[in-house]
This record gives sequence, structure tokens and C-alpha cells, in this order.
Amino acid sequence: MVLRAKWFICAFLAVTLCATILLHRRIIGLDALLFENVAGSKDELNSQVLAYRYEDNITKSSDVNSSSFLDSLVEMMSGDRKCNEEWLESYFTFHADSRRRFPGKSILTDPAAPSVLLRYCGNGGRTKNYFCGGLSDRLSTLSLDLFLANMTKRILLIHWSIPHSLESFLIPSGDVDWTVPGESGLDEASISRLPTFDVGYDFLLKDKYPGLFARAVGDLVSSTEKIYKISTPSTGFGNKFVTDHLIAQGSTEGNRLFEPPLFGCIFHRFFRPNDDLKNAIDDAVFKCGLKPGHYSAVHLRLRHPLGWGGKKIVGRDGKSTADRSGMPFSGSAKSYAIKIGTNAIECAMGNPPPPSSGEKSSVPEPIYLFSDSNDTVAIFVDPKTNPLRSDRRNGVNIISRNVSSESLHLAYQGSNKSPEAFYGIFIDLFIAVGARCITYGIGGFGELAWRISGTNCTARHRQLDPYPPGISRNDSFCDRNGL
Repeated sequence: MVLRAKWFICAFLAVTLCATILLHRRIIGLDALLFENVAGSKDELNSQVLAYRYEDNITKSSDVNSSSFLDSLVEMMSGDRKCNEEWLESYFTFHADSRRRFPGKSILTDPAAPSVLLRYCGNGGRTKNYFCGGLSDRLSTLSLDLFLANMTKRILLIHWSIPHSLESFLIPSGDVDWTVPGESGLDEASISRLPTFDVGYDFLLKDKYPGLFARAVGDLVSSTEKIYKISTPSTGFGNKFVTDHLIAQGSTEGNRLFEPPLFGCIFHRFFRPNDDLKNAIDDAVFKCGLKPGHYSAVHLRLRHPLGWGGKKIVGRDGKSTADRSGMPFSGSAKSYAIKIGTNAIECAMGNPPPPSSGEKSSVPEPIYLFSDSNDTVAIFVDPKTNPLRSDRRNGVNIISRNVSSESLHLAYQGSNKSPEAFYGIFIDLFIAVGARCITYGIGGFGELAWRISGTNCTARHRQLDPYPPGISRNDSFCDRNGL
């Protein structure tokens, strides 16, 4: 009886142990299955929001120096470069000496200090003819501002309050300190009362614009006001006025003031990314595996107000424009975006890199795709959804930064957003500046990157001609190196 009881207990323990082992193995197997599924979902998610490349073309992180890209750009922005224009270098010296002689708010308050030209973007400067616009609208005015400051012997300062200060993104790169002293006492109310150089857009004023612009220049030249505000955009006529004046005075580079390499030199003398933005650029470049001069860049401006047959695109909220609430990505809008993107990428592929003297790489040159429509970028960078023709697909290596959210427009989408929310557009700009070749269409953002970069390898994939009011658009347009 005792032996039978012991046998029963042993048998029970053995069965229990076996059951436990089987259950444990089942749990382990289930965990492994769950882990595999979760990992798969995570990888799929990452493939949608991180930098895309073909799996067999991925550059190992260890092969890319994370600091080499931005360091090369920062080196150009160090302030040591000469712009090969006597009047420019003379102005830079005048500007730097004046800021040293009149530190802090004394540049604005000391009667002996030079007068100031204040490039302004804020609520105190809005007029019915002009708004600050996006990044290109704001930074493309640099040559015009510099010319007017030199003409009137004023110190050029820059102040943004929409959506944030410019220093939230860019800071002085060297001896040209364009910042407004923090203790200056200039607020939106006082800035709004300053005399203003504000002509508006030439295409809105048409034949009235030349006379208004010339009158505004005359008012600025004759003004004795200590601070004069400028908020007019850099337009075709304004640029022509400046270049004609410089050429008449014998300038050898007057007709290149708004084009590379002179515009890029001026930009580098003024700006470099602040530390937080620099880190964000470094991180994006590291993940994309990019090296300066060894990739192309393609820009798609798909939310442009006149980019859809002269009609405004209704945004995702069904009420406002796409620039305000984001671009819908379905139906005809999606088809049109894919059509534009396909033409742009194929246009860029017509500017291949020169043959290498070394071993030929099996990896195609990367094409960095950037756009104001993150959904369109995601479609093109994923090999599974890339809409390019199948016979071309294997020869395209399209990458992007994180596109999990849409790029915000500085003028329309700044409400309650942190500076970091706008980093994407600055990351795109600096990465595009480092490209071997830049392809762009309508809008000014891609063109701004070309003006800064100085590359002679360019292409335009889309045009509004004339711009506006007569809209004549060719979405299959491709002009290589003809800009």
C-alpha cells in the first residue's frame, strides 16, 4: 500500500513536471512568436518613418562619419571666406567694427552709432501686401537687405517673432552679428511704429511696382530715422534694380548677387545652425549615410497655392489651404503628386555622377528626396510602393530623413509649435546644400538650396511660366543645367 502510494506520487510529479515543461516551452514559443510579430511591426513602422534605402544598398553606420557632413558646411560658414567683392568685404568690416564699438543695446541707442536697417518678420510688420512667407521668402531677401544696408550705411539686423526667433534655428557664423540685443526694448508694438520699407510683391502691383520700389529706396536713403524696418520680399524687380545699379558702378559680380556662388558666400558669412539644430542635422545625415557631394537632392513643392492649375488645394481640414492644414493624399491629389514626383526623379537621373576612377560601386548614387508632402516622400522611398517604372526602379536609390510628420510652413502652421517642430525644413535645406546636384520645381525652397550651394549641376522639373497671373504649367518639364 505504501509502495503504491509512493508510485502514485512519483507518477503525479513526473506528469506535472512534463506538463510544466511543455507549458513552458509553449509559452516560450508564444513569446517568440509575439516578439517576432512585434519586431516585424516595429521594422515595418521604422521603414515608414526613418531613412529609406534598398536593403542591399544600406550604408553601415560605422562607414559614415556623423560629424563630417555638417562640419564641412560649418567650415564654409566660419566667416573666413572672402566673397571677392570689394564693397561686400568693406561692408562686413564696417558692420563688425560698429558692433564692437557699440556693444549691446548701444547699437540702437547711442547717437554716435550708425543707423539700423531691421529685417523684420512679426505681427508688428504685417501689411495687406506682404506676409513673412516661408523659409525661402525670408532668407532670399538677404542680398537685397545687404545691398540697401550698404547703400545707406546702416547696420543690418534681423528679427523674427513668427513663429519663433531666427536664433531658434540659425545664429551668426562669424563677425557679422545680425542679432537684435536682448535688452534693446524693441517689442512688437514699438516695431510696428517704425518707418517701413514695404513695397509688396511685383506681380500683385504689376506696372505700379517699379515706381513704388524706386520711391521706397529714395525714402530710405533720405531718412534720418535711427531704425528703419524692411519687410518687403525679395522680388524679380527688386533684384533687377540692385544688379543694374551694381553693374552701372562697375561691379564684376553685380549680376550674380542673387545667384551662386556669391549668394552662398553671403549666406555662409551670416548664418550657421545653432547647437540643437546642428545635432538634429548630424543625426539625420548619420541615419541617411550621406557624404557631401556624393548624392543628389530632389525637391517637390506640392502644397504651393498656385501649383494645381492655379487653384488652391483644399487642405486636410476641408476648409483651409494645404499650406495651412496639410495636403490630402488620396484620389486625384495623390495621383497628381505621384506624377510630379516621378517626373522630378527621372529628371534628376538625367544628371548622373561622373565616372569614378576607382572601383565601380554597385550601389546607385543616393537621391535625397524632400517635400512639403511627407506622404509623397514615403511612397517614393519605399521600394515596395515606388511608382517609378519597373525597368528604372533597380537603378534608383531614394532616401529621406524621418518623414513621420509633414513639414510645417513657417507662415501658416506656427501656432503653439515648438522650434523643434520646424527643424525638418532646416534639415532639408542643409542636406540639399551639400548635394552634388539639385533638382527643384516651383516655389523658392529648392532654388534657395541651389543658390546657397553653388553647385553647377542643377535641373528644374516643374515651372510656372509666367508666374502669375497667366498660369502656363508643364508638369513634364525638365531643364538640366539651364537655370
